[in-house]
Amino acid sequence: MYLSGDHPICAKAIARTVGIIGEHSETRDELAERLRISIEEVDPGSVKAVVIYGDELDGLKDAELAELLARYEEVVFSRIIPFQKLRIVKACQQLLHTVAITGRKYEDHESLKQADIGIALANSSCDVCCDNADIILLDKSLLTFVTALKEGRRVFDNLRKSIAYVLTCKITMIVPFFLLLVMDIPLPLGVTFIILIFLGSDMISAYSLIFEKSDRDIMHRSPKLMKEKNVIDFKFIHRLLHKSCCCLGLMASTAGVYTYFIIMAENGFMPHDLHGIRKAWYSKAVNDLKDRYNQEWTYSARKELEYCSQTGFFVTVVVVQLFCLIGHKTSMESLLTHGMRNYVMNFSLLFSIILAVIYCNTPVIRFALHTYPMK
Repeated sequence: MYLSGDHPICAKAIARTVGIIGEHSETRDELAERLRISIEEVDPGSVKAVVIYGDELDGLKDAELAELLARYEEVVFSRIIPFQKLRIVKACQQLLHTVAITGRKYEDHESLKQADIGIALANSSCDVCCDNADIILLDKSLLTFVTALKEGRRVFDNLRKSIAYVLTCKITMIVPFFLLLVMDIPLPLGVTFIILIFLGSDMISAYSLIFEKSDRDIMHRSPKLMKEKNVIDFKFIHRLLHKSCCCLGLMASTAGVYTYFIIMAENGFMPHDLHGIRKAWYSKAVNDLKDRYNQEWTYSARKELEYCSQTGFFVTVVVVQLFCLIGHKTSMESLLTHGMRNYVMNFSLLFSIILAVIYCNTPVIRFALHTYPMK
């Protein structure tokens, strides 16, 4: 839609130049001239474009104006005064359209305030327009607005990706305590390792998602309604529960639990042997706890095996969460097309691996945190 105070011929020419009226679209007067009939004989439904003068707009009721806006795809208003501009904005909003409008004169401030997005030019607009506008362009190019809109959508998407990744990682910290309570087994992941995961892996990885580039279809999405402007809404929670938590979060937790049970089984404690063993496992008075091979385990030996199993859980979770991080880069594109050009994320992937290696192989840290080198 194009609103102008210019002559109808000039407004229609500008609209064709910028693509508001299509190259092959005709208005009623053009179709009447081509068919050599009067304009009254032309069926209004046979054309997609229409040019409305300001005087014609005054003769239309609000319902007729709304019907006209809903009927035609390409609309141009010429010889429009500020009051008529405000009326057009309200009519579009009644049709549940998201309205963006530009203005630079004092009389345009009401339209800018009424529109969903008011745009003013800093150099050529009056102070009242700038005060009522939502966006103030520092230059005269509307391409700047498109760039700002794309950047805003990218920041919005990346904020959601970061939230989804953080909540996914929390599943891996909940599952070990759930197993501790339900199966009554030795703790699969200690508090120390949870802190290491949070400080060494989660923070920088979640931060790196902020620098992710936008998806290719980001400018083809329809604008959000006012009720959908929250970062966390029902649709986001639904996708989070199905994809992030139930898929990626449980995948990381399952991998960690699998490693924990493998290390325990290699040392004589099968998964069904661990069920209900927690009380005897943590008792300092029990120094002859037998495994399936009838080997007796002292309290100190059991703690070493527990720390070794927790280290395995920790390393597995760190590695799997790296793939979860890559999985949150984009929700629609393939990784082959989206690429790995987020250098902050690439650094976080390498940093997490190096940090896990340091935790498990540095003697001083091993002694302080009770970590063990992995095979």
